[in-house]
This record gives sequence, C-alpha cells and structure tokens, in this order.
Amino acid sequence: SEMCIRDRCRTLDEMRGRLRESLRAYYEDCAEMELQDKLMRQVAATLDYKPTDAELEQGVDSQIEVLRAQLARKGLTLEAYCQFTGETETQLREDAKPEAVNSLRIQKAADRIALLEGIAATDEDYANELAAICRQNRMTMEQLRPHINAQFEGSVRDNIRMQKAIAFVRANARVTVVDAPASKD
Repeated sequence: SEMCIRDRCRTLDEMRGRLRESLRAYYEDCAEMELQDKLMRQVAATLDYKPTDAELEQGVDSQIEVLRAQLARKGLTLEAYCQFTGETETQLREDAKPEAVNSLRIQKAADRIALLEGIAATDEDYANELAAICRQNRMTMEQLRPHINAQFEGSVRDNIRMQKAIAFVRANARVTVVDAPASKD
C-alpha cells in the first residue's frame, strides 16, 4: 500500500506539473494576444481614416454577431440578454459603435501594411486555413465545401492577410518589458 501511495503522489505531482505548464502557456498566450492588440491599435491610431456610414453599419453588425455567437455558446439569446441588461438592441448597437470603428481602423491598417509590404494570402495559406477551419469545427472538407462562396473565400483571405500584417508589426515592434517593482517585505 505504501507503493500505491507513492505512485499516487508521483501521478499527482505530474498532474500538478502539467496543470502549471498549461496555465503558464495560457497566460503567455493571453499576454501575447493583448500585446498584438495594443500594437495594432497604436498603428491604427496613426491612420487618417474615418469609416463611411455603410462601413460603420457593417462593423456594428459584425460586433453584434460576435456577441450573439458568444451568448449562443452559453445557451443564451440576444433577446434574453437584452431583457437581463434592460438594454434594447438599438442601445446595444450604439454601444458597439466605438469598438466597431476600432476594428475597422485596425482592418484598414492591416490592409495598408499588407499593400506596402507585399503581404498576400497565397493559395497554400488559404488551403491551410480551410484545413484549420475543418479541424476547429470537426468537419470534413466535403462538409465545408457547400458553404464556400466568393464572400466566404474573400473573408478567409482577408483574415489571413490580417494575421500576416499583425505578425509583421509584432516582428518589427520594439517592445520594452517593464519589470514590476520589487515588493518591500
């Protein structure tokens, strides 16, 4: 029985180690995503760009769709959310405008970087992205194919260019890490 306890302890230690490692990786990913977002917002802030009413409307639609998808994952509807928060969909759309403008500015900045740096979504990138979409949604290419049209392809290729532009900005950014002040014990 002592052997059994030792094995259990070793297994517990391994489990704790794995958990610690996956948490560390998770926090590093979060920090990296936050950094990339900050960098793109800084780049976007330098752009002389104001979205048209139609672009803004489309941007707000996208923000509401993201919210709708997030709620659906929690088993909620937008209508239920509105009842719970006491906001109307019109108010939600109004609240979504600043972030929609920001997203549009970031998209424009990424487009400009892609143009200036000759960044393109190659057919290989596109094929890899389709494979990733299939993996994430646990579907085959045959199941995905009926959903692929010109708009879908355009949106996937835009997304690839955006990711490459973000990677370009990240690779060329001078990031200064500020250490937290040492605590005085």
